[in-house]
Amino acid sequence: MNIETKIGKIFQHKKSGGNYKVLAVNAHLESEGLTGDLFVVYASKEDSYVWIREQNEFFDGRFKEI
Repeated sequence: MNIETKIGKIFQHKKSGGNYKVLAVNAHLESEGLTGDLFVVYASKEDSYVWIREQNEFFDGRFKEI
C-alpha cells in the first residue's frame, strides 16, 4: 500500500465512529529523530483536535477509509 496517497483522505475509527482527515503519514517525533517510528497525523472532523498515532496502529484495521 502506498500510504502517501492517504494524505487528505477521510477515515472512520471503527470503535468510536469518529471521522478523521489524514494530514501527514510520515511524521517523526523530534525525540526519536529520523530513525524512530513513523506516525500518522490526523484531525477530527467533529472538533478539529489533531491526533498522532503510529503508522502500524493507524493502518492495522482500526480505521477504515470512507
